[in-house]
Amino acid sequence: MLSRYDYENVDIDAACDMMEDLEILISDKSFVKQRFAVEDKIYQVEKADNFQYTDPVDSTITRNQGLRIIFSDGSRIIYRLGGTGAEGATVRIYIDSYERKLIFEDTQVQLAPLATIALKISQLHHRTGRNGPSLIT
Repeated sequence: MLSRYDYENVDIDAACDMMEDLEILISDKSFVKQRFAVEDKIYQVEKADNFQYTDPVDSTITRNQGLRIIFSDGSRIIYRLGGTGAEGATVRIYIDSYERKLIFEDTQVQLAPLATIALKISQLHHRTGRNGPSLIT
């Protein structure tokens, strides 16, 4: 299951500050193994980084592709900043989890606990003044 939350036309300074603070937070060694309890499930951080992409054809490496948090069950949260044009920035939060037995269930309902964690960690609503995403896909 995969979902993307787009926050469009966010204040550039607020978005950049949030991403910088997030990177500092996830870079701290104590962040790994941190546990988040939402509803009846506990998510434990297994890995957190600013990930890079290695092209499988020519092996070129593209760094700074987003801030990634991977949980022990394989679920992930990824924060990406883009669209830093004249009308503000776009913050995208990607949330995914593999749930074989829940494959036909409502994606947004199933990923809601991870969305809650993503917003708690980033404090996106507080930091940007937004109370919800522009678009959820």
